[in-house]
Amino acid sequence: MFYSSLSSCLRVSHTKLLGAVIVAVSVLTISKALAADFHVAPGGNDAGSGTEAQPFATLDRARIAVRQFKQAEPNRARPIVVQLRGGTYFLPWTLDLKPEDSGTAAAPVVYEAAPGETPILSAGVLITNWQVLPNGRWQATLPEVASGKWNFSQLYVNDQRRFRPVVPRDGYFFIEAAAGASKGSGPNRFKFKAGDLNPAWHNLTNIEVCAFHSWSMSRLPIKELDAAQRLVTLAGGTWSSELADLNAKTWYRLDNVADALGRPGDWYLDRPSGVLTYVPLPGEDVKTARVIAPKFQRVISIQGDVAGGTFVEHITFRGFTLAHSGWNVPPRGYSFAQAEVPVDGAFTARNARHLTIENCIVRHTGNYAVDLAAGCWDNRVESCEFFDLGAGGVKIGVGWGGENDARQWAGRTVVRDNLVAHGGRVHPAGTGIWIGHASSNVVAHNEVFDLYQIAVSAGWSWRYGPSATHHNLIEWNHLHHLGHGVMSDLAGIYTLGEQAGSAERFNLIHDVSRARYGGWGIYYDEGSTFITVENNIAFRTEDAPFHMHWGRSNLVQNNIWAFGTNAQIQLSNLQKAGTLNLERNIF
Repeated sequence: MFYSSLSSCLRVSHTKLLGAVIVAVSVLTISKALAADFHVAPGGNDAGSGTEAQPFATLDRARIAVRQFKQAEPNRARPIVVQLRGGTYFLPWTLDLKPEDSGTAAAPVVYEAAPGETPILSAGVLITNWQVLPNGRWQATLPEVASGKWNFSQLYVNDQRRFRPVVPRDGYFFIEAAAGASKGSGPNRFKFKAGDLNPAWHNLTNIEVCAFHSWSMSRLPIKELDAAQRLVTLAGGTWSSELADLNAKTWYRLDNVADALGRPGDWYLDRPSGVLTYVPLPGEDVKTARVIAPKFQRVISIQGDVAGGTFVEHITFRGFTLAHSGWNVPPRGYSFAQAEVPVDGAFTARNARHLTIENCIVRHTGNYAVDLAAGCWDNRVESCEFFDLGAGGVKIGVGWGGENDARQWAGRTVVRDNLVAHGGRVHPAGTGIWIGHASSNVVAHNEVFDLYQIAVSAGWSWRYGPSATHHNLIEWNHLHHLGHGVMSDLAGIYTLGEQAGSAERFNLIHDVSRARYGGWGIYYDEGSTFITVENNIAFRTEDAPFHMHWGRSNLVQNNIWAFGTNAQIQLSNLQKAGTLNLERNIF
């Protein structure tokens, strides 16, 4: 499947990526399937026994059966296996697993695909009640939307993401002048250039301003518009008046503009009336098209209790596809400092241990693919494919608010042999693989490409001094085709703060571009300390393949840094820096 579509808030300077960006979506064959205790099939019946002859219809019914089974066999010493037949399961709600759904080391709970089959767990709804208008557009009326019970901001047609209409169609607008902030708000107003915004636009307050800052993007609905003063006020403010101001340097696009609907592939949801309109692409047939809209944000949710210290543990997910998770902008908008850390995943876990996600696919999301956040330890994500993502691929740990609470720290997670591709379609600052307050993780043999920001990021401390991020190993990863001129201040590998015992080695990084500055290969950012960078190759970066923006006691050895457009090495803010050991590198 070739995904050349880009977020409606983005503009890519490349007309095509170098090399193939074809993603194989076939699930790997499981050579030695375990004997199943319960079976689930699309044509099953939850009133049945869950046998192969009488399978359940839903995974949630199987979850209940597993609880009952554990009570009946408390001393089980082999896996409890739930096997899913192929087909699409449109989940009625998020599959929510709690501590009582755990397995044990001797008897883990295994949810797996039947041999040779591909079960798809969808957080979406199949839309079928289409009417074809005389102008060729398709329309469907959705009463749940009109009543305010349902809203969605993503749509998928025949397994491809479609986008809402944007203004301008190509390129960006630039703010004419800053206008400060309303009382008690971050920057939430600006003056626009004549003709850029129109107060007569339909459903004006449903239009979202996507304002690009250096390494983040704010998505803020319009609150009101003064045409005489050319002044727009947004529903909420950006995260910083210094680093995310709305001024003449800010470029932006307008997403979800009903009056701009018209390009094939466009769609618009009129929330007051509940009418969904789609402009079909040439060759699309209303009778055969599969149109899916997200119904909820998570497909699978693992919920241990961080404060109470209870865990969900010893569960394996194997051979599934998770798809169609949604994300909607909050009423006051969304703006965050870096890496889209508050955004959760289609698969989200809290206080989880000994989880395994293997041979799975996560695609078509409004958020991250996998979010292993507060209190997640000893987990494994291996041999998976994550693509067409609203944000990024895998998050490990937490950001602000967790640095002083050891209960929220995470670690000992293995992320290996995965593909992360075509990300940032809703949240362009999404990171391919992100490590926050987390330690002793291994990120190895992954391929990450076609994102607008960082491929692999480690650390969440902008200072010197001990942190909860340490002893992380980032090795043998292929990280390429990043930035695309959309964002700034990005790299293949990015670090923050003190990270004792951490190393980045044998990584291949290339083709990194940026909007205004900072298209680097490996990037030691503020306070990066005690990190070894060795045996890497970074080339074809718009800025230096290696950059340190103040750090100390770091070792950089046996690397090849080549074909940086503007420099081969960059050292900045050195008045705050300490020792940097450079040994046996080729520039």
